[in-house]
Amino acid sequence: MTSHDELIGNQTRLESFGTFEISGVDAARFLQGQITINTDSIVENKLSLAAVCNPQGRCVAVFFATKKPGASTQEAANQDTLSQNESNHDSFWFILPKDNIEATINHFKKYAVFFKTEINDRTDSTNIYGTITDPKNSNDSDNHKLINVTFTEPDSSIIMAVTKNAQAQAQSADQQAKTQLTEQDWLFNVASNGIPWISQASASHFLPHNLNLPTLEAVDFNKGCYTGQEVIARMQYKGKLKSHMQQFRCNVEINITTTDKIYVESQAAAEVICGATNHNGTSTLLALAKDRYLDAKIFRLNDENGPILELVNYH
Repeated sequence: MTSHDELIGNQTRLESFGTFEISGVDAARFLQGQITINTDSIVENKLSLAAVCNPQGRCVAVFFATKKPGASTQEAANQDTLSQNESNHDSFWFILPKDNIEATINHFKKYAVFFKTEINDRTDSTNIYGTITDPKNSNDSDNHKLINVTFTEPDSSIIMAVTKNAQAQAQSADQQAKTQLTEQDWLFNVASNGIPWISQASASHFLPHNLNLPTLEAVDFNKGCYTGQEVIARMQYKGKLKSHMQQFRCNVEINITTTDKIYVESQAAAEVICGATNHNGTSTLLALAKDRYLDAKIFRLNDENGPILELVNYH
């Protein structure tokens, strides 16, 4: 593993995020029947976006998933009396808003009783940091701006890197170097890259398609069955979506609350999914917007007299 001091770059502590671990000889098999992506795509040193859904196909949680390096080797060394298959231990880590961890763990535990797995909340023992990398350091295979993740020792830290979004960055390189990255800056960049997160307040509210997860490669339609898969597949192949996730921006700092409404005149045109305000006071929101309102000239937050929002990306 890497020492935290060896890493160079502007980082920020992600105080609102936590992490939990699912490990054990059956961990991969168990997760294959639960999450929206193939567990084979979750690898060391990379972030994968994924979700876990309820039987109605709605997202209980959306998270960044990764494997902890060396877990299988360490476990095998500690269990040399076990058979080769039994010592094949995987350690999957999931990073998501802290307020939704307990409910997400409880959801997984309902289905884990017949598997040799352990599910442990690692939030209190792990420091989570975010950093932003230059697009020149990424390539076309990077999963929609999720670049890498690093586990550091001895301070038990996780550092998540995402690609800098051109629209989110109005500063020169010299200005960036002088500005301390904040958690809101990091989240602003994540949202500007079109990557959503959901809190406990909106758990089991949105379908994966509402969050653009198929386009973000956070749903694998070629893997086997998993909880909620029938509903999600039906939406993909037979459904007709009338609302899509869109990005809105406001040049003043605003209070962003999940499930707040965005209005066109007196009509509720969109519902807030997530958002953040950067250190310059610019706010960006991801919202589930009704397609029929996307040609509107003016969008306002909370009511027809609220702050004016700009529709940034028209999907």
